[in-house]
Amino acid sequence: MWCFMQRVLNHLSYREFKDIKLPQLIGLNDEKAIWSIEIPEQSPCYMSIHKSPYYWVVYVDATRFYKHWLLTKNGHCVKKELMPYDYKYKDAIRGFSHGKENPVPLADVSVYDNRIRFTNGVTRTFWLLVNECSCFPVKTDKHSYQELVNIAGIGIPAVRADLIYDERIQL
Repeated sequence: MWCFMQRVLNHLSYREFKDIKLPQLIGLNDEKAIWSIEIPEQSPCYMSIHKSPYYWVVYVDATRFYKHWLLTKNGHCVKKELMPYDYKYKDAIRGFSHGKENPVPLADVSVYDNRIRFTNGVTRTFWLLVNECSCFPVKTDKHSYQELVNIAGIGIPAVRADLIYDERIQL
């Protein structure tokens, strides 16, 4: 655990670190990994990813991710105050309401030409940002994970989704 915290502290200033609530990996089964994600003044929300050698998990700093996404042309990002008016926002509210028994899938994000792109998960990301989540995991591919870590990561290396199950890997 100490090595894990040291990696985070080496990357972040104390001020930045104290404001970030790291997602907690709370469950692993044959099918998926589940995280509990802190939401200020609310119960935590829950997200998951299926075990797969084709995807990577990156913990992103919500503020850095949002700022970069907002600057991405045609990235489908809007100002936070407009996010609750997205036509699918009520679906995200309903999806997160199911708790850890039915966690919401991680958003599927890629980076192309330094631009954040979504395959799936725009509205659930809107919900996380509107609700002031400070850090959340996203799913990406082998071509994007390092650039995503550089753009919005919190100092923890990306982990391939099937390697989360390896007891030597600490998230």
